[in-house]
Amino acid sequence: MAAAMGVLYVFESATLGGRFIVRHVVTTAVPSAATTFFGSYGDEVGRRWSQVRHAIRAWTAGEAARVESCTVTAAALFGALEAELAR
Repeated sequence: MAAAMGVLYVFESATLGGRFIVRHVVTTAVPSAATTFFGSYGDEVGRRWSQVRHAIRAWTAGEAARVESCTVTAAALFGALEAELAR
């Protein structure tokens, strides 16, 4: 469960980050249709991100071992994604 929560954090935070990417990309020559991928949940992004945060907080319940397990998984996934994108 801790690994799933860590992965959930990484992927769902990416949907939130997509909003910031779109704000930048629309100021360039990139066609707006190219930003569709980053739209993910549309107007629901903020609400869904809030739900994810609440679910993770509820599951970890401040227990250090659970928080650490989620964090280790999230950090490993961020590292793997960074390595893959750097290839």
